[in-house]
Amino acid sequence: MPPILQVRDLETGYGEVQVLWGISLTVEAG
Repeated sequence: MPPILQVRDLETGYGEVQVLWGISLTVEAG
């Protein structure tokens, strides 16, 4: 069964300040 949530290369910031760079996350079922 494939993961129920998968995020790749997430980047985010607050205003002009970048706070996350290339975060990857996988949550497996179960």
